[in-house]
Amino acid sequence: MSSLGQLVAGIAHEINNPVNFIYGNIGYADTYANDLFKGANASRSAS
Repeated sequence: MSSLGQLVAGIAHEINNPVNFIYGNIGYADTYANDLFKGANASRSAS
């Protein structure tokens, strides 16, 4: 029974880790993408 608990905890950890990583970095990715698009639009309008 103990090994089943460890297995379930390990699976939950492996699912939760990437979700928290993505959730924690969405703001940075959004800012980066917006800055990238602003730069692309500025470059396009300067041409």
